[in-house]
Amino acid sequence: RGYMNTEKTKEGKILIVDDVPANIRAIAESLKADYQIFFANDADKAIELAEAQRPDLILLDVNMPGINGFEACGILKSKKSTAEIPVIFLTADANKESIVRGFNAGGVDYVTKPCSKEELCARVRTHIELKRSRQKLSEYVETLETMNRALSKDLEFARKIQSNLIPSR
Repeated sequence: RGYMNTEKTKEGKILIVDDVPANIRAIAESLKADYQIFFANDADKAIELAEAQRPDLILLDVNMPGINGFEACGILKSKKSTAEIPVIFLTADANKESIVRGFNAGGVDYVTKPCSKEELCARVRTHIELKRSRQKLSEYVETLETMNRALSKDLEFARKIQSNLIPSR
């Protein structure tokens, strides 16, 4: 488990989870210019770090000792604090059953290794933008619901005033 760079970047935070240090280094190297990078070498540490750091995105390997990536994604999606963090599976396992299993576990994308830096960066950027769009939409909905409740109270108050103005006969 670790932390790659200390400077805050405007693009967001990414948690890389892989049991092979060379894979973590290669992925981090592709992303560190634009993102704050955290990493874990197993699923248990990844879940702990995701809860503590609340990354904008998790790049998760499937094949790891102990809890595999599919199970880890399921655990992350079951926790309120981490359920909304998008998970991209980044793995050498390219068979269709694994891809479907990844999506069914809650992943938003499935990238097979090795992949180009350009592809990885494009997918990461897209999913971070989608997450931010969902957050903004959720905030707008919450604001509209609050305004709607206030308007309903005002209308109910106006109805009471009008009903008091009407003679009882």
